[in-house]
Amino acid sequence: MANPSILWDRVFRPDQGDLPAEAARYFLSVTLPDADKERYQELAAKDQSELSAAEGEELAQLVELNTILMLLQAKARRSLSERQPAA
Repeated sequence: MANPSILWDRVFRPDQGDLPAEAARYFLSVTLPDADKERYQELAAKDQSELSAAEGEELAQLVELNTILMLLQAKARRSLSERQPAA
């Protein structure tokens, strides 16, 4: 089975700067809520063998969401940088 991160990369193609500027700016403004960031850090700091099944699933979902957000933001930065006029 393919790595989910690789599949998301294939879907979003962060190496291609083809987002409209408005969409790119929006994706750069999106962040996880503070409570979710704290929960992510709490779960990630635990020894993985000590996580309950529910905690492991929650951490996996947070990791996947973070991966998707990072890919979209990489694409957004590329999209905006390719629109900048040369100095």
